[in-house]
Amino acid sequence: MVRSTTLNHNQSNKQMINGAAYQLAASDAGQASAFTNANNVSIKDSSFTITSNINVTTKPALDLLYQRVAPNAILNQGGRADDPKCHPGTREEVIALIEKWMDNTGGNCILWLSGPAGGGKTAIMKTIAERSTTRGIHTVNFFFFRGDSSRKSARPVVPTLLYQLMQLYPHLTETVAAIFATHPRILDTSITEQCRLISTLATTIRQSSLTGTPIVLLIDALDECDVDAERSQGDILRALQRLVFEDNSPFRLLIASRPEQPYKPLLCSNLR
Repeated sequence: MVRSTTLNHNQSNKQMINGAAYQLAASDAGQASAFTNANNVSIKDSSFTITSNINVTTKPALDLLYQRVAPNAILNQGGRADDPKCHPGTREEVIALIEKWMDNTGGNCILWLSGPAGGGKTAIMKTIAERSTTRGIHTVNFFFFRGDSSRKSARPVVPTLLYQLMQLYPHLTETVAAIFATHPRILDTSITEQCRLISTLATTIRQSSLTGTPIVLLIDALDECDVDAERSQGDILRALQRLVFEDNSPFRLLIASRPEQPYKPLLCSNLR
């Protein structure tokens, strides 16, 4: 079931801030299927099994991951052609509503921030990610930008998110290295299969969290994924939806994009 949560202003379904209209839509979990044992996992059509006692030399295996990471897509990385940031005191209404959603761990697992081109969505998402660090909320992020060839396609999304998860939880490194040592071509599969790789780590991540606070997957400018755009955008969204909808998933999903996108029916087909 999907339920809409709009930015209300005098009962309207949108809020005007500095001349831009923003809307938030929140989604509940739908069907779920979880990998319950991170140390013994099978993935369809890949005979993908790992065990906790595998000994591997981590560097060669992890190099397969690192070469696919898009550094510019990560918050506060160098080389960014776009680096907007909200000025203090601006867009606070939108930011407050998003942070309220993040703090409500029992609420909807997906939140979509939509707004017009140039309306400041990326600045909002960057501010949210930066403030989350000081608020003790873990986020991993991917900032699409069609002006940067390294981050305008679906290909680096999962490697970049996985890399950041390893920074948050260093003890995942050995497990990830074992996966890549056994399945060096895993990142050449579909994004759905790649997300199953992240799914194998869910139990370990949950057990490692002292507070039980979910990890927010922050995806900005999904509409700027323009390599085979319509198919790629839908594939990314479907794969991430499955990830956050799994039983006891430690993940939630925050997406920002323009409202008039081909994947809108997929995201909002049951809005009410």
